[in-house]
Amino acid sequence: MARKKAQIVATVCLVLTLIVILALDCSPSSAQQQKKTRVIFAAGAITWSAYPVSVVWTNLVSQNSNLDIVLESKPGGRAIIESVARGDADISMAWSYTGCVEAYHGKGAFTNLPWTPAKDLRLLIGGVTTYLQGYITSPTRGVKTFQDLKGKVIPDCVDTRGGIQEQAWAILRAYGLDLKKDVKIVVVDGTDAAWKEIIMGRIDAVHEGINEGLLEYQEDVGRVVILSIDKDVFDKAKAAEPDIFTGIMFLTVHPADIVGLKMDKPANAIGYHKEILINKKVSEDVAYTLVMTIMKQMDEIKKISSYTKFFTKKTALPSTDIVSHIPWHPGAIKAFKELGLWTPKHEEVQKALLR
Repeated sequence: MARKKAQIVATVCLVLTLIVILALDCSPSSAQQQKKTRVIFAAGAITWSAYPVSVVWTNLVSQNSNLDIVLESKPGGRAIIESVARGDADISMAWSYTGCVEAYHGKGAFTNLPWTPAKDLRLLIGGVTTYLQGYITSPTRGVKTFQDLKGKVIPDCVDTRGGIQEQAWAILRAYGLDLKKDVKIVVVDGTDAAWKEIIMGRIDAVHEGINEGLLEYQEDVGRVVILSIDKDVFDKAKAAEPDIFTGIMFLTVHPADIVGLKMDKPANAIGYHKEILINKKVSEDVAYTLVMTIMKQMDEIKKISSYTKFFTKKTALPSTDIVSHIPWHPGAIKAFKELGLWTPKHEEVQKALLR
């Protein structure tokens, strides 16, 4: 409990520090002096490592537009998507594109929920942040490769369902592991709980984000071990189960990508953009302003952390082979057309989805 309180205090302090820095660095502009339009952003838990990142880039947008983005913390990935789908929040940074697609169509982890299919969801930005996920463990568990997981205990983390858990299972299957016979799966309440079990020696590896959040676990285990995914295995898993690999990419994390993380060599992982969702009832002007301001602040956003370093025009509006399952908001389309990014193929997919 004391450790959890310390984490919360540390995160809050970081957030407040970042806000102060931004306030000092950004002088008032004409946009700031205008009457502000309030925009509610459904954010993750304040203890999540993604929370401070969201604080910084949303403050950049607020300071350079007539919008006032207010973060409201939600208890998990599903709650974030639900909040926007119901209209309780205007925008959010989604857990994963796969989860968004399932929610929009009312399938997978979002089957038969009171608010699904979530047809009021729209895309605003393809990805301000890019996340990498992989199987990670402590060197004390004796697991160095995926083959070493045979006979081991791995978690089903409740907070990742409807996000990236299904892809994790698919990778294991592609390595030839039978999830009913070769590994023992135990349900745990999130990745934090899984790491505690790893430290106690009761779990052997967890599918977790490869980012600054690992620095905390590194303090406990001395060094984390990331199981590198072979490219041919990734391709095999994607070919076998293409639906759950919608929006999923093969990316590599390098030792220099996360300052302070102890890595001997690069590791291949699952990569995906965190889409910004918006409710379709949000005005076209607000959606347009959001996109244009985010794009104008791209260079500053890229500097925030390893989460945002991949932010480009291509991640803002990915090709239709990555995002072709949820319609775009009209305000976003207007902005992307002005920026010269919207293509005839995007228009074709958009019309098909709305039909």
